[in-house]
Amino acid sequence: AEVSGLSGVAVAVLSGHLLDWSRDLARVEQAAAAGFTMSRVAGDIMLDQLVGQPPARSDAGLRQRLLQVLAAAARGIYGAAPDRRFIDTAASTTLAVIQPDQLELAQAGDTRALLVRGNYLVRLHLGETFEGAPAGSAFRNGVAGHLAARALGAPVPVEPAVVTSSLRPGDTLLLCSRGLASLDDRSIFGILAAKPHPADACKALIEAALRARGEHNLTALVARPIDDRPRG
Repeated sequence: AEVSGLSGVAVAVLSGHLLDWSRDLARVEQAAAAGFTMSRVAGDIMLDQLVGQPPARSDAGLRQRLLQVLAAAARGIYGAAPDRRFIDTAASTTLAVIQPDQLELAQAGDTRALLVRGNYLVRLHLGETFEGAPAGSAFRNGVAGHLAARALGAPVPVEPAVVTSSLRPGDTLLLCSRGLASLDDRSIFGILAAKPHPADACKALIEAALRARGEHNLTALVARPIDDRPRG
């Protein structure tokens, strides 16, 4: 999903998954398909929330707005849960608002966000930033515990993490699903460095993850800020 507005450009990656794998193969496949449907439900709710409410006017207001968007998506998933087609399904999401010099990110579940600057890579989904700022309540000392258990629709209170990071021209932001976990940080960094065009980078990341036999669904979104400041 992508939304442009006064507060910046919002982008999100979603991933549907199961909460209970202790079932026969036929039921797993059926529930997995429902999980993907559930992620679309969550995405539609997030989109409606982002375009249907006035934009936030402050950084604190924007962070609160992101939490409200994820809470609304979680309520939508809980509302669908009594339907047995969606039993034991959940949706992970990473929602980012890209501003001229700052990135606000809300994280729920096991989707991921990485930011590359120069020769360095930080894992925003684990609370890392170039500034060393503390992350949200889903993290303890910068380490995430059981990310999938904090997905939208999981039987625990919704506790998304919010991370604020600086953003500079030349940075690269990667939002991705768990399937890219088959690639280590060095491999991801090398692909992003070798592929300056975002579409080419996404294609190369997914192809590399497929070669590495990733066990989960694959989604990748790459964004690079454009320096549109006037030059003297």
